[in-house]
Amino acid sequence: MNRPPVPEGDEPAKAPRRGRRPSEVDPRVVGTHLVLLSVLRDRHQRDGRTVEQLGRDCNFVKSKISELLRGYGGKYPRWEITKAVAAAMDLPLAPLCRLWLAGAREARKKEKWIEGNAGVADDLRAPMPRALEGLRELHGATYRAYAGVFLRPDAADGVVEQALTVVWARMDVAFSSASVAGHVWTVLRELVMAWADPSTAHGVAASRTVSVRWGRDLPDLPDLPDLQGLPDLADLAGTSRLPRLPGLGDDLPDPRDPFGRLTEQTDLFRAMRELAPRHADVLILRYVLRRSAEETADVLGTDPGMVGLWDRQAQEHLEQAPHFRTTTGGMTT
Repeated sequence: MNRPPVPEGDEPAKAPRRGRRPSEVDPRVVGTHLVLLSVLRDRHQRDGRTVEQLGRDCNFVKSKISELLRGYGGKYPRWEITKAVAAAMDLPLAPLCRLWLAGAREARKKEKWIEGNAGVADDLRAPMPRALEGLRELHGATYRAYAGVFLRPDAADGVVEQALTVVWARMDVAFSSASVAGHVWTVLRELVMAWADPSTAHGVAASRTVSVRWGRDLPDLPDLPDLQGLPDLADLAGTSRLPRLPGLGDDLPDPRDPFGRLTEQTDLFRAMRELAPRHADVLILRYVLRRSAEETADVLGTDPGMVGLWDRQAQEHLEQAPHFRTTTGGMTT
């Protein structure tokens, strides 16, 4: 039996048709500019409005909103349009303004240009939420030490602040996660790896740390050769490439030989690149930074039992790595 036609006035309303998502970010967008756009684009994806609707709501034409979200031409945006889009999507202005200001300075914008953007000074004033200040006081030293494994100290400090600012800008996501501490760590790790070239980060880390395979009972050895570190964040915005460490072979080195120790460390960190992020992080926190299982669990937002499990899984993987051969036991605490 055919259904009677629905009267025209009673026809169910159709869901609004979503417009096209913004195109991919322009490859010339780098550094904090890219981080800023990532926050805006993430919120826009969850917001549900089309670019055209968003433009109407913040009184900018569609093309300008699209250019902002794509970073068209790699051009750095003015704060007025950035603020308008952020406010229309209910993003907190203070962290967005901090990211915008840092990005403007990385883009080598003159102070006169920055000061010509209305409202910047006022929008910077709000303090960081107490929940994030508490995490910084509790875990700040570990955050900086972890970032310092891959980055120069001044760059490491900048990335830690940037991570907390990104979490602040997306507090709704942080508070909806299973663990705020775990969410902060994930953001920190992603930013550290974004600022450090992933193809060489672990190798450089090896040159910066004591041997995690020979443990604490090392004989007195001369310092390892000083390898070039990463430039500051402003320089990293243009390039994140590091010199590659030379391949020195896979034979087990003499622990009295500093260059052999460097080889062992380089092989170890090369193998660590194949680990899942949580496995690599546990090894770095436990054996490079010497954090206890309880401290590691706190900073990762998990429990000591999971830390122990990830530790064992990571070591099992390392022992099977083809470019990491050893006749010694597991890692030492």
